[in-house]
Amino acid sequence: MLIVLLTLTIILSLHQAWYWFVYFDSLEHAKVLPGQSNGNFVSIIIAASNESENLSQNLPKIMTQDYSQYEVLVINDHSTDNTSQLVSILTNKYKDLYLIDLGEDQRGKGDALMAGVAGSQGNWLVFTDADCYPAGKNWLRELIAPLQQGYDLVLGASPLIPAKSGWAPLFASYDAALTYAMYGSGVLHKQTYMGVGRNIACNKSTAVELGMGRPTGYTGGHDDLFVNAAREKHRIWLCPQPSAFIYSLTMDSWSALMKQKKRHVATSHSYRREDQWRLLGFATSHWLHYLGVCALLLSGMPVLAGLLYLVKCIPLIRTYHRVLTRFAPMSLGQILLADLTYVIWYPYIAYCLLNKPSNTW
Repeated sequence: MLIVLLTLTIILSLHQAWYWFVYFDSLEHAKVLPGQSNGNFVSIIIAASNESENLSQNLPKIMTQDYSQYEVLVINDHSTDNTSQLVSILTNKYKDLYLIDLGEDQRGKGDALMAGVAGSQGNWLVFTDADCYPAGKNWLRELIAPLQQGYDLVLGASPLIPAKSGWAPLFASYDAALTYAMYGSGVLHKQTYMGVGRNIACNKSTAVELGMGRPTGYTGGHDDLFVNAAREKHRIWLCPQPSAFIYSLTMDSWSALMKQKKRHVATSHSYRREDQWRLLGFATSHWLHYLGVCALLLSGMPVLAGLLYLVKCIPLIRTYHRVLTRFAPMSLGQILLADLTYVIWYPYIAYCLLNKPSNTW
């Protein structure tokens, strides 16, 4: 029995080490295309529902990008705060800012995205959220640079900044970094399966053809299913440079994080089978690796347990510091503890996947 346990733990450790040492390490060598300050007209689309506070802070940063021709469309989804009034006031200051109010027969983020696409003037579209802010004034031109080179869809990175001190926000930041490692590496290995909707750019023709914002049957997931639909016939580029990052805050509590995660993972039911198996394989080996190491430790084999722990953790630490530190800066202890937290996080994700997702935004 101990031989079986040891063999399985070795296999799991090597599987995890391969992901961190080879698969995720590809992000370090991702090619960067230089951005230009002029090009096709761009429409930035922001769906907003009761986001006046976030918009007041973030819109000025989006409106002052170093790019010659762009507009910003804020799609107001029946907000009950002063979102509409705020944007209307800001349109007096920013001539390229526009407000679109959804009609009574239009509700939810999907309808907001479709209204934005329909109302846009640009040949190139950028999607982000009201609670997001760009890394700097070069964000827009860096994100759309691949479109200038003939690509149809660009997936950007979206780090989450801890909303406050505490383990839940810090873990959420690490989880976002690991999600980026998975989907970013997927793009580089021709295994694209998702993107983060708060930092995506595409040709307008691609958005129209694939129906960005079309009904998904889930609360959200428009970005995931849009990217999935694009993978076969459209050229997709990963935009990895920090100057093209767009930031937002994490949830500030475990309950809020769990609610958000339940909504996010629901869309994976619609992923392609090969993507589901790949994600399941990584999560399973991630989880069972720790259980195997603990089992070896309890079975009186502390040296082997320690060695197999290092087989996984040395590549993790190496690649995290070389690739993901710029995404979510953490100390060595925080990285190791955040990764260990998945021992209890994965069972919750499994519970979410086995339960019917909510369909309200």
